[in-house]
Amino acid sequence: MTTPLCAVLLAGGRLMRADGQYGGIKANLTFGGMTLLGRAMATARNCPAVGAVGVVGPPDVRPEVEQAGNEWLSAASTGTENLALGLQWAQRNGSRQVLVLTTDLPFVAPEHLTAFLERMPADAQAYGGALTKEAYEARFPGTSNTYTRLADGQWAPACAYVADVAALLAALPIIERIFEGRKNPLKIVSVLGFGVLLRMLGRRLTTADILGRVGQITGLRCAMDPNAPPELAADVDTERDLEFARRTEP
Repeated sequence: MTTPLCAVLLAGGRLMRADGQYGGIKANLTFGGMTLLGRAMATARNCPAVGAVGVVGPPDVRPEVEQAGNEWLSAASTGTENLALGLQWAQRNGSRQVLVLTTDLPFVAPEHLTAFLERMPADAQAYGGALTKEAYEARFPGTSNTYTRLADGQWAPACAYVADVAALLAALPIIERIFEGRKNPLKIVSVLGFGVLLRMLGRRLTTADILGRVGQITGLRCAMDPNAPPELAADVDTERDLEFARRTEP
């Protein structure tokens, strides 16, 4: 990857409390003396492949974003609308490709992004990552994640991906349905089709099958890193996740 990417950081998610209600913005949580947002911005800024950084989030993150020299984009009401805002911003900045990263990753560092980006095929229009349950729990023993059980293993998704800006904007309607089901394997299967569901029920569905089907329905040339850094999958969704992260903090 020779030209710098625009990085879009998504900072609107809220923490799920122990009582099942949503709490504050996850990006504002502190870890290791920094906010999770601050860590994400520093990670993106210090990754050699990244140029400009834009943050899509609510008004209360704006001061920290702008103080760090990045651009704040006011969040919309849905995840897909926020993604569209980020893609349009990257397009205005002349970026052909964009890195999308969540801001709830307490362990992520520039070297994790670099390793992920270096394995991206040159012709891919959409590139994501995943890792097996065994690989994730070897790095973070005693924790759990959201896994999709397939014929070739149980997989956790990375919370980072790269996409061709124009191609992804064109595919947003179907991407919205996939995005909404990203943490619910059955919802994703319903989007991908009945044949995928049959293969899943028969325990014959593989990561290659899903990747091929996503490419078919979106028109994107898709690729996946099956050995994504575990730090890219260690997101904080709940108070329990946050407690684990703070106990595990180096």
